[in-house]
Amino acid sequence: MVSHDLIADILSRLPVKHLLCLRTVSKLWRSLIDDPDFINLHLSRSLRTRTNHTLILKNTDLHATDLSSLAPFAKLEHPLMSYNHGVEILGSCNGLLCIRNIVEDMAIWNPSTRKYQVLPYLGSCRGYVCGFGHDPIKDDYKVVKIIQLDRVDAAKPLETEVKVCSLKRNRWRKIQGILSSFPRANGVFAGGALHWVFTQKIDLLVKNLIFALDLAAESFNEVPQPEYKDDIFQLNIGVLGGCLCVVANHRDARVDLWVMKEYGVKESWTVLFSLAREDVHKSDDVWAPGMPPSYETEICLQSLVSLNVDKRQQNGDDNGDVKKIQVKKKGKRMLHWSSGTEVLATSPSFSYCLRR
Repeated sequence: MVSHDLIADILSRLPVKHLLCLRTVSKLWRSLIDDPDFINLHLSRSLRTRTNHTLILKNTDLHATDLSSLAPFAKLEHPLMSYNHGVEILGSCNGLLCIRNIVEDMAIWNPSTRKYQVLPYLGSCRGYVCGFGHDPIKDDYKVVKIIQLDRVDAAKPLETEVKVCSLKRNRWRKIQGILSSFPRANGVFAGGALHWVFTQKIDLLVKNLIFALDLAAESFNEVPQPEYKDDIFQLNIGVLGGCLCVVANHRDARVDLWVMKEYGVKESWTVLFSLAREDVHKSDDVWAPGMPPSYETEICLQSLVSLNVDKRQQNGDDNGDVKKIQVKKKGKRMLHWSSGTEVLATSPSFSYCLRR
């Protein structure tokens, strides 16, 4: 008789779409595939082998294909349909997407399983950026909003407000912010933290600062940066191979890509490549069946990560941290894995639209 662990090991190597079909084989297989231990096993294998990824093209609509096969693109029907159907992806983590539509509805959505959780409506505001990632301590997914407040006195520094909504609580909470400037893009998740680039004017120079919000502690810290050769350049951040990376665009001279191989360690910053401007070659007329005429891209892991939420936590008052009771199954360990989306944020100076 084939052991339970062997069956789980074999099934963990399959894509999510096959596993969803195999849930109908028997109650035993359904129970196995829905088990949190198996979901974490499948997730950890996908992260380790860098397999089971979806390429999403972002236009007014979303179109997707399996990254390994690059089959014809199909339209993704998202759960936040509004009068114009447009949707924006604010972040991606472990197979979950944080999305927002034109009327400011927000949701956490697993496009592989089609499960989703709508977040409480926070209302519109003058301007804000978001971030989405995983808290490995509480095994929770959190959405962060950095909101730009209206400036009453132009002579005073810009004020911001930081709010967090977790999947388990499903409530927005205000947390302590330390920042007086406003980031220009949504946050990047790596090393259990969300990262934004802030600018600070020092005399005639503009200094780029990278701040990280630790999702477990919910506190901000400045991230040490590489020892750049030049002082003035455009800085963008991303994630590559699970590591935080920065793209330093030195105007018309070159673009340097740095990777932090050991998170939080300044000495671990390494130049992956330095590309001179004249070495950049653009290509066009890239097209596959089902592609929109122009788009941006997102890489999303295919996973079985659940969106089950305790309804009592959703409806209860937010009076501090929710105590979590961990129940260990006999003979098993609960493993929690976390990784950012493996997307390289390229310099805006080199961005362009691909057209038919």
